[in-house]
Amino acid sequence: MKTRFQIARAIAEGLIAAGIIIITVASLALKDTGWRDPLYVVSLVLLVLALIIVCTWCRCPKCGYPIFKNIIGMKNCPQCSWPLNQTPPVQKKKQK
Repeated sequence: MKTRFQIARAIAEGLIAAGIIIITVASLALKDTGWRDPLYVVSLVLLVLALIIVCTWCRCPKCGYPIFKNIIGMKNCPQCSWPLNQTPPVQKKKQK
């Protein structure tokens, strides 16, 4: 099962890639067609959504440390060195 961090990383990668592709298409579009400004707005919305997802979901699964920089290439948590592709161990509840 994927962790919340892995899902957030995949969604953020897709949104960033889509935003960059739409910006490229918008910059190549002709000014007279009327497609340039709406495409810029859509790409801006996608990039802002990616930023919101990174800020809210991209945390270490074990210690909860927020990871904002280099989420795509990061392998281990900078705080606790936990491998980000593993799920954290389930803590057993204490019996009364």
